[in-house]
Amino acid sequence: MPHKAMQLVQLLRSTKREKRLGTVILFVTSRCNSFCRTCFYHEELNRPGDLTFAQIEKVSGTMPAITDLWLSGGEPTLRHDASEIIDTFVRRNGVRRLIIPTNGLVKARVFEIVDKALGEHPSLDLYLNIALDGYGETHDHVRGVPGHWEKTLDCIQALYPLKEKYRDRLRLNANTVVCADNYREIEKLGEFMWENCRLDGQYFNIVRGETLVGDEIKQVPPDSLPRMYAYVSQLTKPLRRSHVC
Repeated sequence: MPHKAMQLVQLLRSTKREKRLGTVILFVTSRCNSFCRTCFYHEELNRPGDLTFAQIEKVSGTMPAITDLWLSGGEPTLRHDASEIIDTFVRRNGVRRLIIPTNGLVKARVFEIVDKALGEHPSLDLYLNIALDGYGETHDHVRGVPGHWEKTLDCIQALYPLKEKYRDRLRLNANTVVCADNYREIEKLGEFMWENCRLDGQYFNIVRGETLVGDEIKQVPPDSLPRMYAYVSQLTKPLRRSHVC
């Protein structure tokens, strides 16, 4: 038995297992065209010093295979060579799933990046997480851009042809940061999105970190959380949709 155990150990040691990272978050730009009250990275935004494409290529070359690649920022779609970065990591590192958070302000750019990524890489899945931090004017207020709400909804609608083209390979999600400015209307926002937009999911995070406006935006009453949690939980279940958005 000891001899057989040693043989098993030697066999396991000799077996070549693929080296693969589960998730990599890649900061591609500090540029951002929103001015979010909830942002914990505001002091680093819109500053020089972003990695060049050549530097990012070197990063890719030093890494093993990757399952999930998150493009982070800033607003990732403002990176002029975002498509080239995606192509590099898919080809070199075998990325299977790409996750891109976006504010949806420049719909043509979002459309271009998504279409090119999925069109050129048939084995790739893409999760587009579109920020929606309140209903109507609340979203504009939290994001610091007048008309942001309408532009974001317009971006979502503009992506429907890609959803039909790529089907389950493209997942359209809404992402909401819960804060003092919007916690009272989380249900209103959720109902609107699921009734009127073709979403695959909606996700919620509690505001955190050192924000642009300090601690005031973190003042979400603890006694409001249980009801909010119960409502958010049901959004994981199939809900009715009229697809007007």
